[in-house]
Amino acid sequence: MELQAIPGFDNKPVKFKDKNKYPQPKNKALPNNFYTCLLIGQTGSGKSWSLVKLLQYYETEKIYTQEGEECPQRVILISPTYQSNPIFNTLKYLDPEVDVYESYSDKVLLDIMDDIEATKKEADDYQKVVKIWKKFKKVKKISLLTNSEVLILQMIDFDIENVAVPKYKINPINFLIFDDLICTPCYRPNSPLCELSVKCRHKGINLFVLAQAIKQVTKVIRIQSRLLMLYRYNSKSIVDDIYEIVSGSLTPEQFTDIYFTATELPHSFLTIDNTKKQLELKQNLDSLIIYKKQTKKDLKEKSSKKNKKTIEEEPCLSIAVDNKK
Repeated sequence: MELQAIPGFDNKPVKFKDKNKYPQPKNKALPNNFYTCLLIGQTGSGKSWSLVKLLQYYETEKIYTQEGEECPQRVILISPTYQSNPIFNTLKYLDPEVDVYESYSDKVLLDIMDDIEATKKEADDYQKVVKIWKKFKKVKKISLLTNSEVLILQMIDFDIENVAVPKYKINPINFLIFDDLICTPCYRPNSPLCELSVKCRHKGINLFVLAQAIKQVTKVIRIQSRLLMLYRYNSKSIVDDIYEIVSGSLTPEQFTDIYFTATELPHSFLTIDNTKKQLELKQNLDSLIIYKKQTKKDLKEKSSKKNKKTIEEEPCLSIAVDNKK
């Protein structure tokens, strides 16, 4: 194959100013907002425990706006097995009286989304009034304010104390969890959950789906997943199913080596974090997986004569787990 350049055309990235700078965790080791996350493992593998651990890191490390203000956090759980899984009650930002649902229906999810939108509007409206009031306190002449700003100030009698303070002064970071819902209609094609997985970034939501097998989850959700927490399976067909959703980032050989290394210990899992500019691989949440191409000498000793050419073209990996904190 021969390539011939077309005059006046190139494949350089288009330059633009990204105005949608979302609130992010202060600790850069945490996944960046906002994303869909899949936790895939058999019953008893530790999915709920690992998810709670991740959310507790967000609690302690905190999330901040671009202006440096701390964002509140809100956890919403939909799980028919909530009563038998008390580990969720250790979450600081889960209100069991308000944000736990023990059954799923499309109406439940749509009502949750309406509530999230209403909460965002309340917070945005409050911040708008606060911003105008701060501007009013700084200006020397009221004529420097716009008519709409003056009207809003008149509505609160020029006193910020007259403004009703909402539950969340700043729009919260929402963590929405779907646990043990395989036998419900939430995973059918064109369901509200499928739509949400596509729009979670625009809705200000981190979406978590816990399942026992990757193919139990609708393809739309699988494709949208940017954070994966994968537990041990020895079945080749299941491992191949999992590889399908990371095939754009890793070769089959790379994935196989990394996956079985990361999951060799009981309750350990492979984390694939694609929420940043560069792909991050971890064993659990606390150990980076550092992988590099092997030398020709290593490949020669490892490879068979039959596959020597193929392996040299796509080198295997030398994997090391970095446990440095």
